Amino acid sequence: MAYLLLGVLESIFNVNGAPKHEIVFVYDGRFVEESVYALPALHGREANGDPLRATWRALEAFDENHRLAPEGLRVLLSSTQ
Repeated sequence: MAYLLLGVLESIFNVNGAPKHEIVFVYDGRFVEESVYALPALHGREANGDPLRATWRALEAFDENHRLAPEGLRVLLSSTQ
């Protein structure tokens, strides 16, 4: 299986007043089980064990009131379509 690296983003942000830093590697990927795409949401866990709920959204659904993180991800994804 080949993996396509779309880009790398650096993000500096605050969580509860504490500075945080992350490097995000963005890859093109596909689920082997295509039925996943019909699900309204995906459920999992954050690294710290907190529950995580992810939903499918079109890029056009994100704006200043509905932010896509990290900064620059929307532009990166838009440039690869």
